[in-house]
Amino acid sequence: MINDFLGAAAGSLFAADKPVVIQLTSILADGDRVFAEWTAQATARSGAAYDNRCGGVFTVRDGLIVAVREYLDTDHARRVLFS
Repeated sequence: MINDFLGAAAGSLFAADKPVVIQLTSILADGDRVFAEWTAQATARSGAAYDNRCGGVFTVRDGLIVAVREYLDTDHARRVLFS
């Protein structure tokens, strides 16, 4: 899920010939809500190094993700991906 969802969602922001490495670091669950934390490392299209810690609150119903709220260092993303 992490690679398919997050890797595909941000794929156009990174250099096509470099890997996007997403590593799940922790998960907490309470009822239908799951908090996941991960690191994301890649090379931006500009060649700058992207290294961010991210988190997301997922709502899961009947085994399917029905909502996601993602959190990350937006200033790092702005500087590296959109400068």
